[in-house]
Amino acid sequence: MGDHELEQLRRSIAMLPPGHSSAGPLTKDAATAVVQEAIRARREEARYRKVVVQLRAALNTLSEPAPS
Repeated sequence: MGDHELEQLRRSIAMLPPGHSSAGPLTKDAATAVVQEAIRARREEARYRKVVVQLRAALNTLSEPAPS
């Protein structure tokens, strides 16, 4: 599920009345919490990927021979 779909799902859940539970034990509040956690996880994953790219670039720089 992409960022756009997560945001659409979050907005759909936000439109539900308080206390709504059409999925059995999953209440509106629980569904909102699950979607928010998924959004946070996506952001963290993107942040980690960026750091890995930066670390690889730094390692590549360090492993290059020194100029003469």
